[in-house]
Amino acid sequence: MKKRKCKQYLKLVMLLFGVTFVLSSCQKDDDLIQIEQKKNSNQTDFKISKIDKSKLAENTTLTRKLTKLSSNLRNKKSNNSQNKTL
Repeated sequence: MKKRKCKQYLKLVMLLFGVTFVLSSCQKDDDLIQIEQKKNSNQTDFKISKIDKSKLAENTTLTRKLTKLSSNLRNKKSNNSQNKTL
């Protein structure tokens, strides 16, 4: 009698463990699918192409912003090297 009860209890535990294992596996699959969908939605319509330097020089707005950015970076670099704490 005791042996039969033990077997039934063991079967029940194994069944519950199997069910939880299957459910957790399915949940992980769903999470992977959601992650893949997020990666695909982050793709943009930008195209990469090579442009001659002369064409870049013709774009005055871009040239102005790039020179401003490079001067800001140089200023920050020089300010960081001059800042000293005691």
